[in-house]
Amino acid sequence: MALGILPAYGGSARLVRWVGKGLAMRLAMGFPLPADEAYRIGLAQWLVEHGELDAKTMEVAEHITALPPLSTRMVKESLSHGMNIGNLSDAALTDLYRFMVLELTEDKAEGHDAWRERRTPHFSGR
Repeated sequence: MALGILPAYGGSARLVRWVGKGLAMRLAMGFPLPADEAYRIGLAQWLVEHGELDAKTMEVAEHITALPPLSTRMVKESLSHGMNIGNLSDAALTDLYRFMVLELTEDKAEGHDAWRERRTPHFSGR
């Protein structure tokens, strides 16, 4: 807003859905949002001291890269797109399609085998 523009690609609509109209309006009008409040309202996922930021970033990155890549991508798509689908039935249907696709992957079989065998899974992205 201070630049004479507004968030593109539905950013304003997504922000309202994420944090509510009042907070979205406050942010859009350029009022600062302290880190602890961003964390409290769910806009920030972690609250980390500045000196610990690199370590936390690596911890999160290592966790995500250890996950099966296909299901990680599909979960991110479901969460991102699902909040933009007006009714829950349609959102659930798109999740069902993603679920069925993942049922056929080698990574799904590896994840289940590793869980049963109590070992660390080795995902291939297939």
